[in-house]
Amino acid sequence: MSEEIKIKIFDEEYKLRINSINGKKWLTGVGAYVDQKMKEVSDKFNNLPSKHVAVLAALNIADEYMSAQKNGDVSQTDEGLKNNIIEMSNRIEGVLQSDS
Repeated sequence: MSEEIKIKIFDEEYKLRINSINGKKWLTGVGAYVDQKMKEVSDKFNNLPSKHVAVLAALNIADEYMSAQKNGDVSQTDEGLKNNIIEMSNRIEGVLQSDS
């Protein structure tokens, strides 16, 4: 059974489908984290278009992940986490492309 939830990222609301209650909690947390990262970028670089803020935030998140992976803080075999990151990245990319 899938459920639709709404998450707010950088003052924009997104409707996403999830398959479980754990997914709702997870995706809400991921959305809050992405929102935080986008606000950090926006605070550093005033007047950037939201697409640029999104790309810089994504680069910061990827850098954090890859640094943690390199330092052994994240297992390279953690396929679940890797798949979640890829799925979220694809969703963000889809939303950004639809805004163009």
